[in-house]
Amino acid sequence: MHGIRQYKFHRDPRELQKLWAKALVRSAGLKEEEFALAYYAPILHLGARQGSGSDEQFSETECRLIAAWLVSQGTPVPVVQGPATRWLRDGIDWFIRNRAAEGLTQAIVASAFREVAVYVDPLHASRRHEARRTVAEVITKEKPRILIAHSLGSVVAYETLWAWPNLRVDLLLTLGSPLALPGIFADRLDPFEAGQRRKPPG
Repeated sequence: MHGIRQYKFHRDPRELQKLWAKALVRSAGLKEEEFALAYYAPILHLGARQGSGSDEQFSETECRLIAAWLVSQGTPVPVVQGPATRWLRDGIDWFIRNRAAEGLTQAIVASAFREVAVYVDPLHASRRHEARRTVAEVITKEKPRILIAHSLGSVVAYETLWAWPNLRVDLLLTLGSPLALPGIFADRLDPFEAGQRRKPPG
């Protein structure tokens, strides 16, 4: 399962599957035919936003999530309530300078948190359900023994296994998972049981 910023493969998700399969064949000795991809990126994509990367363009949910992330990273800036605050941009700049985040830009942070915001915002609850349903369908069809999930994909996978308790996998392997991040996912997991930091029923 992929993470954030993979909408670019929406015209042909098989290209993303090939990239993952190639890496897993090389590192884990898997065969390409043993690999299947659950692709949910288009579900969380709301379209291009003019001025992407500017904090004035962040939604209120995005502001709260970015603020929580900056605080968790020790960013020395005051927390200011409300959207469109200058400190968000300054905080991101500080993180880039002081955390050796080479290649990270304001625009990348904006696009990353935009997908996260869509997933957790109650206004887009139907998209959250649809993303999980997409994953559940792939698991039902492919019956994988191991479910590998990266970044936001680990949250979608974890919630899916809770929402569909009849799904069975031997191992959920997460990479770069934000599941335990306070203020972002740790207190927002759904269904309620998923937030109790327990193993999914399957």
